[in-house]
Amino acid sequence: MAALHRGCGSALSLLAQYRDRAVLPSFNKQSRVLYHHSPAAMRILLRQGVATHGHRNNVVVVSAASCSEQAEPVHKEEPSVPRQRQRQTSPAASWVERWLPTAARPYAMLARLHKPDAVWLYAWPCIWSIAIAAKESGLPDLKMLALFGFGSVVLRGAACTVNDLLDRDIDKKVERTKNRPLASGDLTPSQGFYFLVFQVLLWFGFLLQLNNHSLIMGASWLVLFSTYPLMKRFTYWPQAYLGFTINCGVFLGSSAIKEKLDYAVLLPMYFASICWTLVYDTIYAHQDKKDDLKA
Repeated sequence: MAALHRGCGSALSLLAQYRDRAVLPSFNKQSRVLYHHSPAAMRILLRQGVATHGHRNNVVVVSAASCSEQAEPVHKEEPSVPRQRQRQTSPAASWVERWLPTAARPYAMLARLHKPDAVWLYAWPCIWSIAIAAKESGLPDLKMLALFGFGSVVLRGAACTVNDLLDRDIDKKVERTKNRPLASGDLTPSQGFYFLVFQVLLWFGFLLQLNNHSLIMGASWLVLFSTYPLMKRFTYWPQAYLGFTINCGVFLGSSAIKEKLDYAVLLPMYFASICWTLVYDTIYAHQDKKDDLKA
């Protein structure tokens, strides 16, 4: 009897330890009920010829002469990981999620700093005009190129903030945009507005580094960007308005170098850039067709 008790205790401890990960046979109904409701079930199973064969690779193997079915795996459900935590630990997470403090991440995502590719769409028209305005056989002004690179990041972020403030209710209904900070509730509209004010101040700080002609032109450019999101409500051609707006850098870059505009050179470049914008923004808009109809 003492040996039986020792064997029973050993089997019970093994089953208790690996219960959630074990591969157990499906016993008949009576044995299963006894196993789950009474520790004495093991004694009954031992009397019926059940023997524990130990454990291997975190699996307890149980055999019994009274087993009527094959062993079935018992799967343990893993607790769900919050979405924000998944983003932080994902190997594909952006530099914003990996390096910035938690409080700063929604603002960086509102300015789309985690998706910097589109900054080039703002910067290229400026770079082209700065290069054309350079002196013959001379290189473009590297200081001006760096300055306009900074300005492109600021202006693009401000444009995205305005867009998200005006479209936050629509963004909730679109799969691609429902996780944006304002649509998801990570930021309130008032927080988004204060952040926009900060971005506008940065933009004017950039303009103050240029001449007066460029300062006036750059301030007017900001007005165009603030009205672009509204065009989606009044016209079927918001891409055309975006083209007229985003490519004003053609004039601003040239003005910053020469303090005047050579329309014979700049206008063809400007209209060619508008056509370029029509192409890429139309392709970009097609991914939301189904959700746009619902919204």
